[in-house]
Amino acid sequence: QQLSLTYQDFEEKVADKTVELEQTNRSLGILYRSAHSLSSREHSSDLSWLLLELEKALGSDTISVTISEHNEFIREKIPSKYHVYPINKHGHSFGVLLWETRATTEPEFWQEELLKAMSNLIATSSDMAQKRRTESRLEIMEERAVIARELHDSLAQSLSYLKLQISLLNKQYQKGLSQEKISPTISEISKGTNQAYKQLREILTTFRIKLDNDSIENSIQEAVTEFSEKCHYNIELNYSLENNRLNPHQEIHLLQIIREALSNIHKHAQASGAVVNVLVDNNEVQVEIDDNGCGQPEAASREGHFGLKIMQERAKSLGGILKITQNHPSGTRVSLCFKITQES
Repeated sequence: QQLSLTYQDFEEKVADKTVELEQTNRSLGILYRSAHSLSSREHSSDLSWLLLELEKALGSDTISVTISEHNEFIREKIPSKYHVYPINKHGHSFGVLLWETRATTEPEFWQEELLKAMSNLIATSSDMAQKRRTESRLEIMEERAVIARELHDSLAQSLSYLKLQISLLNKQYQKGLSQEKISPTISEISKGTNQAYKQLREILTTFRIKLDNDSIENSIQEAVTEFSEKCHYNIELNYSLENNRLNPHQEIHLLQIIREALSNIHKHAQASGAVVNVLVDNNEVQVEIDDNGCGQPEAASREGHFGLKIMQERAKSLGGILKITQNHPSGTRVSLCFKITQES
């Protein structure tokens, strides 16, 4: 009889342990699927499936599992009890996870642990989503600030000059000056209008660039091929940066700087060849764009060449250093260095 009782007790312990392991397995499965889905930007906002899975896993005493955006919630006029699990991260509250059960139900240890882990996962996902939104807003504001500065430094000055010339032309008409004396002013207005239109087109071209290819290498190669055709000579590309080493913010600024440097070679260098080097040394990207032309012309900076300023702004945004120096034996070198970071 004693042996029978011992065997029965052993069976009960095995059964209890089996139930416990099954509960743990279900909890881990839910947490794994939830973590995978919450890490996806496309699905992290839809939590209805997650709450349904929790309801099933928590047992038959569950009435509902919901998320409230506020710490205050309305208690239904039914015999039920709310168990509250804060959704907090880094001192910021994203709401609470509410488990509604029958009034007599007390949470078991595994249920408490599952709901605490789930609220922590949701908090982490919400915190990451908020950071992405904040970073996106900052990048948009930064890009707008660059556009505003370039419009002020280039187009606004051209329009201001045109305004002065038109005012001068009106005075000349009022004085009844001859066509011969008015013609230089009209010519200046025409030249100024063409210059302003050219500046506007360059600004639009610069800020319309986007990454359409599946890798930054292909985008840079496409730019090199485009300017090789425009310049009517070969532009060599040496590239050793691995895919996905840069975040999208760094990729678009790198592409823009290379395109602007190649555009300057096309317009000003009078070269017969050029080389683009994109290399990596430890955790630093080193870019060099060399040509064998006549060197950086004074006109490029004297005539409001805002492209150089845009490159400097983009290098600053990368946390890098951009230099424009004389190439040897002839031509110009544009060099850029910046650290690789993975924050998106």
